[in-house]
Amino acid sequence: MTAATDWSATLHQSLQDLEASDAANERRRPDEISHYRYAQADLNDDEWTDAVVLIQQFGYCGTGGCTLLLLVGTEDGFEVVDRAPVVREPIALTEEWRSGWRTLVVGRGGGGVPSGLALMWFDGSQY
Repeated sequence: MTAATDWSATLHQSLQDLEASDAANERRRPDEISHYRYAQADLNDDEWTDAVVLIQQFGYCGTGGCTLLLLVGTEDGFEVVDRAPVVREPIALTEEWRSGWRTLVVGRGGGGVPSGLALMWFDGSQY
């Protein structure tokens, strides 16, 4: 990825590829992922811009929140570091680093879970 316009297009394509893979694993037809919010971020202090994506559409949201994807930027696009299925806004990066990765604060609540904030930190292999 070399230009800013390439970044968002590459992110969008990575989300479509992820949906196609999920659909194949679940033996269903893929839907386009079109409703999502994202932010560029530096999750792991490398040379590539990473992405924090909250997918806000049917199949990715429930009463407890929506799916949050943490994607690491690579020379070829993005790779999923982790996904959290029940996250709400706000979503923020903290100044804390664990195992070389940024800690996040995310909203939680609904589906029987009391509303509040939760920390997500990297344990060496996943958030």
